[in-house]
Amino acid sequence: MKPIVFSGHSRPIRDICFNQEDDLIFTGSVDRLVTLWSTETSERIGTYIHEAAVNCMTVTPDSKYLLSGDNSGHVYIWDVSTGTNLAIIASDLPSASSSLDLGVSDRQICATFPCRAKKDRSSVFVFNVEDVLKGKPDEIKPSTDNSEVKVKHYKLSSLPNTKVVSDTDHKISITKFLNSNKNLLCAFDNGLMECRDIKGSVLKSAQFHEEGKPIMDLDITPKEELALSSAKDGKSVLFDPDNLEILNCFAPENPKRNINSGKISPLFNPDLSEKDQLRHCIIGGGQESKSVTFTRATEGGFEVLIYDMITGEEVGSISGHFSPINSLAVSHSGKIIVSGGEEATVRVHNLPPEYYQLKDY
Repeated sequence: MKPIVFSGHSRPIRDICFNQEDDLIFTGSVDRLVTLWSTETSERIGTYIHEAAVNCMTVTPDSKYLLSGDNSGHVYIWDVSTGTNLAIIASDLPSASSSLDLGVSDRQICATFPCRAKKDRSSVFVFNVEDVLKGKPDEIKPSTDNSEVKVKHYKLSSLPNTKVVSDTDHKISITKFLNSNKNLLCAFDNGLMECRDIKGSVLKSAQFHEEGKPIMDLDITPKEELALSSAKDGKSVLFDPDNLEILNCFAPENPKRNINSGKISPLFNPDLSEKDQLRHCIIGGGQESKSVTFTRATEGGFEVLIYDMITGEEVGSISGHFSPINSLAVSHSGKIIVSGGEEATVRVHNLPPEYYQLKDY
């Protein structure tokens, strides 16, 4: 399987996402760029410029708006088709913006701010995109890359919002909506998982990963039957997001490695026939780059690994990166896996027919 390689970034990749139709791929990088690619032609068709390293992204289901968060704690809203920066929301916190998630209404967003200093508690803000697009901004300033374009600037505190503050010194790194935006699933930098109500009360908690090992990625199926957390303890944990019960665990050996990203295949779908379902979890990571400078890629654990979520067995792998994989994305069709590495390349894998035979049932 020969991948298509995107080489439009100069620094490590931090996040990747598809739009709903799977015809667009967004890649975010430490080089302060979000780059837009066509899955049909593999061409770069747009660039969105931040003033700090890009950490996270999400795109509305109608592909109209892109939201992206960066290391300065800002959230940007973009018009996807024109590339126009419509608004910038400043958290005014000593924190990066580490995760963004759109709710079922497609207009509510939860944004996570871990805060850098140990004394500062991490925060999650829930607000409405429409309040930003239609509201009165705190300031209007020229765009940094086009002085003729005027950008709305908001302080997050000036927008109608719900704020959840962590009650421990441990940092919330990733947050996802649950139960029609009524609850929040919060992943911590010490391997802890919590389910909270929208006002911040802890409903359930579980220590999924080794104490002190940050959770790096969190994925939930569209109907919320399953969730997958991936962490620096070398494990991805499949669990029920409703009761936080662990269902399976994937921990590659030879070598042991950080798991930086993990996704549940969209082909796990109860609406599909049994023959069309694939119960796969797809994970990637690697040993720290400084530890494997002079070794081969396989010795560094830089492959994309495919696991059967029922048996827990590894059923396939995809090699090609020569540094840790930082982000994975799977198309909504389940036919494309995209991986982004520390070496700044993005590899697009159009899955061959034999991939769909990787099952034990």
